[in-house]
Amino acid sequence: MSNERDRLKFWETHWQRCRKLGMTLKEYAEKEGLTVSVLYGWSKRFKREEAMSSILSRVTVLPSVPTQYRLCFPNGLVLE
Repeated sequence: MSNERDRLKFWETHWQRCRKLGMTLKEYAEKEGLTVSVLYGWSKRFKREEAMSSILSRVTVLPSVPTQYRLCFPNGLVLE
């Protein structure tokens, strides 16, 4: 289990450093001696996770607020 976490942390650290340096994934991978295709794969995963975390938000419902709610999504879906 920790091996999987270590691998995740390893690639996330490289991905963050690449972004911070403003390099392309290919440039960074070549500079660091990493496999370009593997870095691309991890980049795709991290971008997807980043997008999902910006979409989902925790909502706390207070008991004193009326119990009727309406959520409107950008695609037109309405949840009541």
